[in-house]
Amino acid sequence: MFLGDAWDSDRSGSGKYLHVVQIFIDLIKYHTVWYFLFDGICMKAPKEAWVACGFDLLTNKGPTALKVDYLCRSMSLTKGAFYHHFDGLADYQQTLLDAWEQAHTEAIIQAVSALKNNTDQRALLTSMANSKDQQLENAFRAWALYDEGVARRLSTVDERRIEFIHQLLLVDVMPGIDAQVASRVVYAHFVGWQQLNGTLTQRDFEQMEALLKQLLVVPGFIDRN
Repeated sequence: MFLGDAWDSDRSGSGKYLHVVQIFIDLIKYHTVWYFLFDGICMKAPKEAWVACGFDLLTNKGPTALKVDYLCRSMSLTKGAFYHHFDGLADYQQTLLDAWEQAHTEAIIQAVSALKNNTDQRALLTSMANSKDQQLENAFRAWALYDEGVARRLSTVDERRIEFIHQLLLVDVMPGIDAQVASRVVYAHFVGWQQLNGTLTQRDFEQMEALLKQLLVVPGFIDRN
């Protein structure tokens, strides 16, 4: 039905008016149906897609971009699609932190712990940690400067990582060197490399790693596990 049909010459003035109102109501119903159909499709966008979008915005735009409106525009989806997965912005931000910690810390620790040989463990830890997105790591540290909750979570993750390094170093640290202190030195070296990632090359990192190993680990140590 078209609006032009509303001005049928056979209709009275009031009839024409009521007819136009009915058409208007029908159009609202029609578009409402399509809106909810479209919104229902959008809601099927996986939660992981929202997380990936958040990581991208955090890395390239900074923490101020983590707003519901900005996220929805970036995803080309409605707020209904966002709230289908998350209770609100705080819930979404918590999800980002959980996903980052799982991928960048817990998954690595789990994979490394599955190995028995300390030398292999240390090699895999270095490889997996270096393979992660260092810019994303830096982005979370930048976020922590503006959000106390994020800062507390980052501190917890840092301590978790340091403690895991500590456990590895207990096996073959040089006599007279405190393994706990050594683990903090190793981790500080890694975080420093992240911050200078655009300046230092992979070769630079490997040379620094070799120097730290020379200073902290027993030469020619054979892991009997």
